[in-house]
Amino acid sequence: MQNELINIKRFSEDLDAINHQMQHFITESNLDVRSSFDHVSKEVSSTLTKRKLSGLIIDESGLVTKGDKSLGVRLPYCGNAGKITNSWVAMFACISNGDFAYMVNDKLYLDLDWHNDQVLCQNTGMSKENRTFNTKLKLTVYFIRKQVENVFSSDYMQGDSLYSDRANSYMSNTPYRYLLMLNIHFDQKIFTRNLDLSLPYRKSPKGPSPFKLNKTIPNMNVSEHMESIPSRNWKKIEVRNSAKGKFTIEYHNVQSFIWDKNLDLTEPGMLVIRKTISAKNKSEIKYSFTNAN
Repeated sequence: MQNELINIKRFSEDLDAINHQMQHFITESNLDVRSSFDHVSKEVSSTLTKRKLSGLIIDESGLVTKGDKSLGVRLPYCGNAGKITNSWVAMFACISNGDFAYMVNDKLYLDLDWHNDQVLCQNTGMSKENRTFNTKLKLTVYFIRKQVENVFSSDYMQGDSLYSDRANSYMSNTPYRYLLMLNIHFDQKIFTRNLDLSLPYRKSPKGPSPFKLNKTIPNMNVSEHMESIPSRNWKKIEVRNSAKGKFTIEYHNVQSFIWDKNLDLTEPGMLVIRKTISAKNKSEIKYSFTNAN
């Protein structure tokens, strides 16, 4: 069965609106989209009952498209298609609270090639003020800044492993210090106790002095630590309601440290391991790192 075609004409029919008027509104009107987005988000934020901790969830998504002249189109890996294909990549921010969630921000991601191609930007009608290259980590800070400016209530920020490399160090150097919960890869190196970085001893009077700091204690992958956890140290927590009843998972957390080699800093925080048992009795393991004390 073919998917139903979704376009402006279908939207007009659903809204009982005139098609050409709707088309003109979308393409020609002077509507300030960002202000409208902020207004709706504030309204929803003020009416939504806060039942549990509210999280600012930031993630990206790809949308497959044809052609190569549209703004932002490249050949990245598109998770929705499961392959490298012509697509847009956008970042989204939403507020999650218990069983409810609503969008509060979005931003089309433009890679460095797009920003360097001024002719292509001009042909797509991209304004000059939007041609500044922003990494996905900087866009994350932009979402948080908008969150603070619009007085949206959230208790923490959650993102996937894409933002975890230097996120804690980066956030520490911004005025928007936030409680972070960032997914990390299974091979992320951690230390279960604080380490003192030190310069190695000079082996010879010749040559330059050592400048690269070394760790003083061994580290381990988070997956290696998970294998060593006794069963009594796992805690069962009911997360939310689902179609099949309460969605329950097992958690384990431990004080940990991550070494940011780019800044020669150690980031203290908490390693959180989540274990979900599927209907086929298979376990799915996810690892996160938080700057919560």
